[in-house]
Amino acid sequence: MLAGFAPRLLARFFGWLLTWLLTRLLTWLLTRLLTRLLTRLLTRLLTRLLEGAFAWVWLRPRVGRAWAALRRGRLAWLRALLAWVALAARALAGLRAGPAAWARARRSCPAALRRGETPSLAPLRATLACAFARRARLTRGWVPALRALWPRLAPRGCAPCLAGRETVRGCRT
Repeated sequence: MLAGFAPRLLARFFGWLLTWLLTRLLTWLLTRLLTRLLTRLLTRLLTRLLEGAFAWVWLRPRVGRAWAALRRGRLAWLRALLAWVALAARALAGLRAGPAAWARARRSCPAALRRGETPSLAPLRATLACAFARRARLTRGWVPALRALWPRLAPRGCAPCLAGRETVRGCRT
């Protein structure tokens, strides 16, 4: 009777130990995974809520005012914004053109250099000033809007461009 008791006791003990270890391991894994999952979900939810609150509090009145301005036909700020985006795209295209084009544009716009700007900014400024001037010639009334949007990039130099007689040599607008 006692001979069969020890193996059964050992089997029970090891069975209990194995189940205890497995449950501990599973609970540890599940809590760790659930904690990570819940933190990710909660952070996503909180960011979405904050973005929604931002859109509701800050963006909605501005979009409403913009929509009202669009309905009333006052599009100067929108035209200015679109022109600025187009000019930024042209400036990036100028940045990708390489050093030779930059050197040509730098030589072609001494007005920007006389203003004391660094030579690396001069061709960019010349390109933007020419593009601003061309936009101003094509549609009247954009220059004040552009100047209000970003005064530092408003056309001040490159007098031939601004007068509408010719485009500055080397400017690719």
